[in-house]
Amino acid sequence: MTSSPNNHGYVWACTALVFGCALSFTAIAQEKPRSLVPAFIENQTGGVPKTAPDTLFDKPLTDQAPKALGTNTDNEKPKSGDIVVEQLSAIHPVSIGVPSVEGRNLGRDMWQGTTGKLAVNLLEKIKLPRHSPQMLDLYRRLIFTGASAAGNNSEMDQLLDLRISKMISAGWIDAAQSLLERLPQVSQTVERKRYMSNVALLEGRAKDACALTANSQIGTSGAIYWRKLEIFCRVLEDKLDRAELGAALLEEQGEDDPLFFTLFAALMGDKVDLSAEKGPATALHFAMMKRLQNDIEMNIIGASGVDVQKTLMLEKGRANAASLQVALNLASVQGIDAAAFVADFKNDTAQMAGSDDVSNSTYQVLLAALKTAIDDQESATYLQALWQSAAESGDWTSVSALTLPTLVTLPVGNYGPEFNFSAVQLLLSYGKQAKAQEWERAIRRAAFRGTPEQRLAARKDITKLDAYVLLSGMKGIARWNASSFTNWMTETSGDEGQADNAMFLLSMMEVFGYSVTEENWESLLYMDQKLAASDSNHALENTLVVAAVQGHVGKTVALSLLALGSEGPDKVSLTTLRAVTSALKKVGLVKEARQLAVEAAVLRGL
Repeated sequence: MTSSPNNHGYVWACTALVFGCALSFTAIAQEKPRSLVPAFIENQTGGVPKTAPDTLFDKPLTDQAPKALGTNTDNEKPKSGDIVVEQLSAIHPVSIGVPSVEGRNLGRDMWQGTTGKLAVNLLEKIKLPRHSPQMLDLYRRLIFTGASAAGNNSEMDQLLDLRISKMISAGWIDAAQSLLERLPQVSQTVERKRYMSNVALLEGRAKDACALTANSQIGTSGAIYWRKLEIFCRVLEDKLDRAELGAALLEEQGEDDPLFFTLFAALMGDKVDLSAEKGPATALHFAMMKRLQNDIEMNIIGASGVDVQKTLMLEKGRANAASLQVALNLASVQGIDAAAFVADFKNDTAQMAGSDDVSNSTYQVLLAALKTAIDDQESATYLQALWQSAAESGDWTSVSALTLPTLVTLPVGNYGPEFNFSAVQLLLSYGKQAKAQEWERAIRRAAFRGTPEQRLAARKDITKLDAYVLLSGMKGIARWNASSFTNWMTETSGDEGQADNAMFLLSMMEVFGYSVTEENWESLLYMDQKLAASDSNHALENTLVVAAVQGHVGKTVALSLLALGSEGPDKVSLTTLRAVTSALKKVGLVKEARQLAVEAAVLRGL
């Protein structure tokens, strides 16, 4: 099998290496080496993508995976009457998952073909994605899904503890609590009891946390933590002498935690200035601050983790206007009721005047105006201004998440071409296709109204809109045919970055099975093509491709998140994005691959 000429313009420099790795796992002869990523793409002559087996393979993917040593093959079936003895592996609690509202876990076998050591290594390296709703969803599902990997109990313990730790640090406290409650008693190690105590402190269940401070835990792993918690518990029990003695001994032993000792002094009745303290605050620190019953200092919370910040926002009336940055942080990881925050927002003009962050001051003014908007048109105006300001400041993901509930409740109408187009982009980015379709229809209806100039501009918008609709996979009247790309090039002529956007569009269309011709690619050669300075990593991309070939879902998702980095899908090279979307599509995560493409299109300004 040879490469399609349609793909010659996009064959990776790493073709030979990637394909060499793929061949080590398959037994399919090829006429010549071929890049695996283009092979994910179904070449077509029509305008509607089809679902078909990848042309690289002659047999189903599962038939190509290497057989484990000692397992029966089709030619080694046991004869009738033979006794077959198979050893059942012990069930480790790492197999316990977190029930999801969507019920979309990645499967109990997601780590099949991956060692426990590698699974731990990959999870340790993945940072909480703040700039991509779809990356965040994949990350959540990766750590929520209960699945064993090939390894010993020690490696499985590490994998389980890592999952719990990441749930808590991401602010998914309910999920962590759910998993901890389902662990068998014999699996409740000292470290997991520490997780349980932190969850209890964050949820305001200080007594439950104190119940975990037993003598058997003091002096063992994490001894300092348990001693601090015990001191706080003695305060709650009004055993102040014992608490003071414990704190004095801890300080004499050189414990370096100024915030703990300052908060302890405040709990003992001393006057302290918390405004001079620095974060970050732990769950124990937050519980101590909460006990003080005064305003929670934002200088401490602002430097804290998402878990503590989310708990702060649940403290009604104790967060001032300076908490906007915290709200934006939480909105980007979907850890806050954005609609409730906007409704309760305080228009603190004094705080705004003293703000050093110009963009935050702008957000504060616009959010306050949005709250008091007199009609839907005015709400749309303020929403558009917020999105525009956020795009310019690099906060589009967090601000869009913060305003998404307001947009969803806004009646669909004609609020102007710019707003309507932005509404479709935002809704598609968050997977709300049904609502996006309503706005798409509003845009198409507007193309038949107004002056000739307005109708012409509307048709131009529709040509651009069709690209988003096709990338998302949303059902509608948008079609991709022989003239689609030519029309798109005509309508975007004069747009800044047209060459880069055209390359992006053709690449993503190929990934999702739309017909792209050699002439389409050659037309880009008449434009100024510059070498991109985007992030990319060949080791990650190469291993990602091989993992997708083998159908290793967990490994594919983890490597995709690592390859995309922590800044979002628009910041990586197009070859990386192409590898990630193709790999996810290969293991059956087609919708997720499309969502990443849509997000990248929005953030790139397609």
